[in-house]
Amino acid sequence: MSSLAVYLQLTPEFGGTRFGPFEQVEVRLGSDSNCDITLNADLGIEAVHVSIMRQPDDSLIVAPAHRTAGVYLWRARSRKPTLVSTATACRSGESF
Repeated sequence: MSSLAVYLQLTPEFGGTRFGPFEQVEVRLGSDSNCDITLNADLGIEAVHVSIMRQPDDSLIVAPAHRTAGVYLWRARSRKPTLVSTATACRSGESF
């Protein structure tokens, strides 16, 4: 695994905040203060909502904490998001 760091950024409608750098393999996002990225539960975020895991080739895996977490992935050049209910590969520049 390289020494590249991961940055995650909220969309403008959610404030545009940029988080990182994260150098660990797994980054957890949720409303619980023990998560690496903590968001307000009023946004529909569960205690632990999703994990982002860096792979040895520096690609990312987006994994909802459970099937009801409501994680959507916007693929490059796609106008509609795809509901993600299991661990799914994500490329740089894609959004979830």
